[in-house]
Amino acid sequence: MATNPTGHVRLPAEEITLADLLKAAGYATGMVGKWHLGDHSPSLPNDMGFDSYFGALYSNDMEPFALYDNREIAVPAPAEQVTSRSSATEAATRFIQAHADEPFFLYFAHNFPHDPLSVKGRAQRPVQGWRLYGDVMEEIDDSVGALVDALRRTGDWRTR
Repeated sequence: MATNPTGHVRLPAEEITLADLLKAAGYATGMVGKWHLGDHSPSLPNDMGFDSYFGALYSNDMEPFALYDNREIAVPAPAEQVTSRSSATEAATRFIQAHADEPFFLYFAHNFPHDPLSVKGRAQRPVQGWRLYGDVMEEIDDSVGALVDALRRTGDWRTR
């Protein structure tokens, strides 16, 4: 990791990533979720071998927390935590569907569980501690299940 003149830590532009290698081998490459390896070019996901990117450039406890679709802001700050999780699942599902007929690599890195924790419907009944953490984990599990379902629907799921 390197530090740029603004003091932000970033992945050096000359670093070769797994996405670079797979893209060179003919794979469609996508990344969804928390990048946290640089919030300015030349260290953005699209600079580092990913054809497409949707997510946050750093942790959800940092400001301004916005969601990006490639290099453009898709959901301006302050992005809702729950919106972030469902939007990421939807973006990953779209990527799988769009590339079902070709080799693809999708790197999905949820921003969660990371403070501040949030769960759908908790505005009316806040919960603290481990129960909230468990509920967040359940939502992440649901997200992974949605991706498995998308892979099954596109025929890219292999059972053993």
